Amino acid sequence: MAKESKSKESDLKSVNRRGFLKGASAPRVSNTPRTLESFIRYVRKPARMPPYVNRVMSDEQLTDVYAFLLSVPPSPDAESIPMLRDLLDSR
Repeated sequence: MAKESKSKESDLKSVNRRGFLKGASAPRVSNTPRTLESFIRYVRKPARMPPYVNRVMSDEQLTDVYAFLLSVPPSPDAESIPMLRDLLDSR
């Protein structure tokens, strides 16, 4: 049990101020000012991931994904989550 707790603590120490694991990053696709056209262009020719060509995902499907992403509420600020705030304050 203590081993599991220690592992969780070390995982939390890997979280940066933006709420991401240190060393891990991904482009933010929700809650951005991207237009539908910009989103489709990005998915078709991304900088850091394999592209989704039209035969894999149609423009209509990407439009549905885009609508879903627009419906996702913004992530809470790390400062508003007590455990993360405590972690940030301890640094």
